[in-house]
Amino acid sequence: MKNNKGSLSGIKPINATQRFSLGSPSFSFGTFVLRYFFREETKKGIIRTTKNRVVIISIFVYGIIFMLLIATRSFLLMV
Repeated sequence: MKNNKGSLSGIKPINATQRFSLGSPSFSFGTFVLRYFFREETKKGIIRTTKNRVVIISIFVYGIIFMLLIATRSFLLMV
């Protein structure tokens, strides 16, 4: 059978060690987004308490950890 370059046949499932290596870019991007968000909120004059900031950051961290725990297949394989 002919192997097309655009096919997904060469994509392998994510193994247990690879999924945790995906966490570093997620945490880096999340840190950037949260810093930008809080900076823009401060510029607009919205004052957030420390407790409120902790809650927002916790939701981001929970989402990233949840995705890492359930990541057993590449998203490209699910398409």
